[in-house]
Amino acid sequence: MAFKVKNWVTLSSSANTKVSTLQDGSLVGGPTMFGYISVTDTLATMLVADYFVAQAPILSVTDLIYAAGTDTEQFITVAGVNINTPSVITTSVTPASGDVDGPGSSTDNAIARFNGITGKIIQNSAVIVSDLDAITGVTALTVDNLNLDGNTISSTNAGGDIVVNANTTGAFEIASNATKAGIFRMREPAGSGVNFISFQTPALAANTDYTWPNAFPLVSGYQLTSTVAGVMSWELSAPGAIVDQTTTPQSMIAGTVYSANIAGLLTFTMPATAAFGDYFEVIGQGAGGWLIQMNTGQTANASSGSTSVAGSLASTNRYNSIKLMCTVANTTFTVSNAEGTITNA
Repeated sequence: MAFKVKNWVTLSSSANTKVSTLQDGSLVGGPTMFGYISVTDTLATMLVADYFVAQAPILSVTDLIYAAGTDTEQFITVAGVNINTPSVITTSVTPASGDVDGPGSSTDNAIARFNGITGKIIQNSAVIVSDLDAITGVTALTVDNLNLDGNTISSTNAGGDIVVNANTTGAFEIASNATKAGIFRMREPAGSGVNFISFQTPALAANTDYTWPNAFPLVSGYQLTSTVAGVMSWELSAPGAIVDQTTTPQSMIAGTVYSANIAGLLTFTMPATAAFGDYFEVIGQGAGGWLIQMNTGQTANASSGSTSVAGSLASTNRYNSIKLMCTVANTTFTVSNAEGTITNA
């Protein structure tokens, strides 16, 4: 096989080495390290005796040849030269145990990784460990036991969020070990960082799934409740929210006690939907009194009579008070308690 002179380059340019170049097959000087790069040859082919025969006049025993073939790259040493024959004997340089060969260049601070299964060749990577021990360039991460106590995972996306992709079942799991339950822990702000809030799973007989509400509660004082299927919702806890109402009109919220407190008439509007057992209460305070307007298709019943459909209940004195409960979902309300004379319309 013919030797490809055009692929030769000198690898040393120190003051103690005569740098040479190859022009028209001639050589000036005497380098001790050469490079040969081929896109067609393998290292096994390059190690065959007399493969470098065309370079016999310029090679000496112990000269090194950095050879990069189609399979890998390695240093080859010149074991013998006969310029009369001519012939060249080369042999592979066997690194000492634990040594590795690497690429000709790499990215600063990049994590090196093995190339192949021999454990002797490394390659560059896009994962960077900065001088401040910050890791970047990780596109996917699988961790069996992650402990970030005292450290931080940060994000460079627009919202600053850390996105954790779910597994194939659509779940992000916090798994337990042999002695501890799965715990989700939130530590107090940086600077103190001593105490935390945590949620912990008990021993379970089966999987338990909860579905969270899709919106905030309407006012303060609500708590989470659940159906037997684990569907969560907001429900006002007793004794209920108490609101000093100083604007009009106001859409009423179930379980809320309103103090009607403006100089003019304060109009309350019943919600279009209400569940059986929802209650609504108004305490008179402001000089203008109050009026409760039924919604479309709704009526209110009292011992003194009933309102018309989409009618109203109104105070006759600023201190009149009233409490209603929904007795038919969405449509019918009954006055359970009233102070003073209430007019129906």
